Amino acid sequence: MTTPYRERTGHAGIGVLDAELSARRLLSRGQTVCALAAPAVIAFALLAHLAFGWGPSPLWWCQAAIALATAVYLVLLVFKTVVVLGAWGASVIDVDEAGLHRLSGAALPDYTVLVPLHREAAVLPFLLERLARLDYPAESLQILLLIEEDDEETRAALPELGAPFEVVLVPPSTPRTKPKACNLGLARARGEFVVVYDAEDRPEPDQLRKAVLAFRALPGRVVCVQAELQYWNPWTNWLTRCFAAEYATHFSLMLRGLDRYRLPIPLGGTSNHFRADALLALGAGTRTTSPRTPTWASASPAAAGACA
Repeated sequence: MTTPYRERTGHAGIGVLDAELSARRLLSRGQTVCALAAPAVIAFALLAHLAFGWGPSPLWWCQAAIALATAVYLVLLVFKTVVVLGAWGASVIDVDEAGLHRLSGAALPDYTVLVPLHREAAVLPFLLERLARLDYPAESLQILLLIEEDDEETRAALPELGAPFEVVLVPPSTPRTKPKACNLGLARARGEFVVVYDAEDRPEPDQLRKAVLAFRALPGRVVCVQAELQYWNPWTNWLTRCFAAEYATHFSLMLRGLDRYRLPIPLGGTSNHFRADALLALGAGTRTTSPRTPTWASASPAAAGACA
C-alpha cells in the first residue's frame, strides 16, 4: 500500500558564505574599476587624437583589438589542445559491474535525488517513469520534486505518488532559479549522497549504485562525482550531431585532461553526485531545524572522474 505524495512547504533562507565564495556580488571592486577605466581611457585617447592629433589613431586601436583577440584565441587553442592530449593519461573510475549487483540493500546508504521543476508538465510523466526505474532500494531512496508554489501547470500534472517520491513547494520569491530550489531541497534531504537531475534527464537505472561504488573507491577528500552526459538523439539532425560531438569532447577528453593536470573541473547543471555533508559544510546548520540553507556552490571543493 502506498501513501499519497506529500506537498511540503517551507521558507528557507540562503546560508551566509564568505564573500569570496558567494556570487551575490558579480564583480569585485578591482574588476569594477578596470571595467570602467579601460573603455574610459580608450575613449579619451580617441577623442584626444580626433581633436588634437595626439596619440594613436582609431585604425591603430582597431588593429590592436584584433591582435589581442587573436592572441587570446591562440592561447585558448593551445591550452585546449594540451588538455585534450593529456586526457589519455588521466585516471578513470573503473566501476566493477559485477559488484553493482552484489550490493545488498543494507549496504547501500540513503540517497537523495533533487529534481528542480518549472513549467515541466509536458515531460513530467516521462520523468517520473525514468526516475521510477532507478535501481535502488526504495527505503534508502528519497526523490524530491522541487516545484514552484505558483506553478499550477506542473502541480496539476502530478499524479498520486508514493515513496520514494516527495513534493517540495518552493516559495514564489526571487530569484526564481534552480540553485534556490536546490537550496530548499538540500535542507530537507536525508541522504548521505545527493544528486541533481533535470526534467529531461535519462539516468541509467544503476547510476546511483555506480556513484556509491565510486565514492567508496575514492579518498574522502573527493566530494563530487560527475556523471558523463550524452545526447540520446545524436542522429536526429545536423544540430544534434554537433551537440553530441561537443558533449563527447567535453566529458571524455576535456574533463579528463583537466583532472590529470589537477586543474579546476567545471560542473554541469545536472547529474552531479555529492557527499551531502560536504555541501552542508559550505554553510548549513542542521537539515531540518535550522532556518538557514546552504548556498549551492558553483564549484565543489574537489571533483574527480565520471560514472556512466
